[in-house]
Amino acid sequence: MTDSVRLSPGVMFVGHYRVPAGRVDDWRADGRTKAAFVEANLPDVFSFDAYLSADGTEGTSIHLHRDAESFERYLAAMATMIGQGMQIVEVTGIDLYGAPRPEIVERLRQMGSFPVHVHAHEIGFGQ
Repeated sequence: MTDSVRLSPGVMFVGHYRVPAGRVDDWRADGRTKAAFVEANLPDVFSFDAYLSADGTEGTSIHLHRDAESFERYLAAMATMIGQGMQIVEVTGIDLYGAPRPEIVERLRQMGSFPVHVHAHEIGFGQ
């Protein structure tokens, strides 16, 4: 499949977090609440996953959105929950893959002192 006929590669969000000692259960509960909300209310989020290091000190969340607009709807709908989650963990960085709008990238950068990196889609296909 060539890029000329391909649908949007979407936007992939990868968030990296430090989970403080004693907060792993809080992080898990917060993640389950978010996942249930996203699954029930945001059909353009194709996947929503969270990962935890073996020692429970580092978390990663990965979600894939249909397109930039889906990512924006996610941020709007999840604003309160995202803020609550930021009270549990320390965000150490965000990587965005695809083409989120610059205004959204800037808004994420203003949320804290962590780096936000954008990686443009170059090669690939979706099925």
